[in-house]
Amino acid sequence: MSSFLGQVVQFFNKVDAYVNSPSGAMLNDIVARNSTQTTLNTLTSSIEARPIFNIESHVLGWMVGGIFAFLAILIALVEMIQHCKYNPDPMMRRYVLRIIFMVPLYAIQSWMGLLMREYTEYWDLAREAYEAVVIYSFYMVCRSIK
Repeated sequence: MSSFLGQVVQFFNKVDAYVNSPSGAMLNDIVARNSTQTTLNTLTSSIEARPIFNIESHVLGWMVGGIFAFLAILIALVEMIQHCKYNPDPMMRRYVLRIIFMVPLYAIQSWMGLLMREYTEYWDLAREAYEAVVIYSFYMVCRSIK
């Protein structure tokens, strides 16, 4: 890694020396772009996708996304149960439960988008439709507060 950093420092020193020279003042933009692209190509060619814990990166992403989606759903369900238990107003309860239900819907939609990328547009459509219901419910909650 230190040899790579040394190469990067040498590269920028050469670019700086060239830009500060009389002939480099006119071409500094072209030289910087070409040299930067060469450095980026060198950098990306040395980076490999390595599995973590012998798990491919996309599978690890599915697992982490699934864990957090499950936690979001669990927390939202606990919040819904608590709200049903302690809120005496049935109209307000209905609107607030619609709003809280947005969390599991977003979690499921995001996780399914990771699993099945080709169907993401359909999941987005369902989420957007329900979001309109949630906006209406939020409006009704704000209207009922006096």
